Amino acid sequence: MLDNLKAGTRLLTAFLTVAILGAIVAAIGIVNMATMNEQAERTHDEELLGLSHAKEANINLISIGRAARGVLVATTPEQVRRFSGQLDNGRRQLHENLDQARPRYTLEIGKKLLAEVDRGLADYEAMLPELLTRAQDLTPEGKTAAAESALGPLAAKANIVDDRLSALAHQKEKRSADMAAASRQRDQSSQALMVALALGSLGAGVGLGFWITRGLTRQLGGAPICPVQVAGAMAEGTLSTVIRPRPGDNGMEQRAGIEQRAGIEQVNMASTQMHEVTRQNAALVEQAAAAADAMQEQAATLARVVSIFKLGNDKPVRPALPGPARARALMA
Repeated sequence: MLDNLKAGTRLLTAFLTVAILGAIVAAIGIVNMATMNEQAERTHDEELLGLSHAKEANINLISIGRAARGVLVATTPEQVRRFSGQLDNGRRQLHENLDQARPRYTLEIGKKLLAEVDRGLADYEAMLPELLTRAQDLTPEGKTAAAESALGPLAAKANIVDDRLSALAHQKEKRSADMAAASRQRDQSSQALMVALALGSLGAGVGLGFWITRGLTRQLGGAPICPVQVAGAMAEGTLSTVIRPRPGDNGMEQRAGIEQRAGIEQVNMASTQMHEVTRQNAALVEQAAAAADAMQEQAATLARVVSIFKLGNDKPVRPALPGPARARALMA
């Protein structure tokens, strides 16, 4: 069925096939690039920013602890106020970072860790006013009591919050690593698929080119079976061979065969006409020979009639040639 297609149809089919395969490869590449871009944006927005805010909150917790220790060692009211301001600023930044990180923890484990951070932070902040109040007492006894409070229950609460914030950061790091591995695997599978399709497109192009070249070679005389058969029949003296082109032998070879047949018919017609003219000439010769025979008969009769008259110095009449011999003499 495919061998019956014309050259133009074959070229169009090959072009469309290669174009479709190329479009499929390009579409897969575009889709994969869009998917990887979307995943990269989601990784940045959910994982990296969540990790960043969780670590910033942990840093704020450390700054709060540093400010609390500064309050404990302050020796003047001005130093107490300065370290108290740093402590309040650290608390404000800690809550801002937690609020920024909260919507980026969508898994249950992340929500659970955030809830534990909120409970531990509430207990920790509940003890800070007492620390600040004791820090106002600049006497050695007051400083000792404030230090004992800071190094005891307050430090334990701070360690709990620090552990939960570290767990939040670790959870985001794990999610980021998992998403990077999934993106890497998807990229590798996409590359393998695109390479396979590209090789398939190359093979299809080579196969289609061979198919088209084979068809064009047949049509341009690469396998002229029909003309060879016609020439062989003509050499044997057969001038009425019917040309039956093969399927797919359209175009030049078929037209050449038809023109050759028309030329053979013209030669055959000319030969027939020459045969007819020769036959007519033979008939005319026969008629001329018959007329000569009749004239011979008439001449012989006339000679017999006039032979009874004798004239002086008369010579004998030469007998006439026979009819067929005379006809041959006339033709010669």
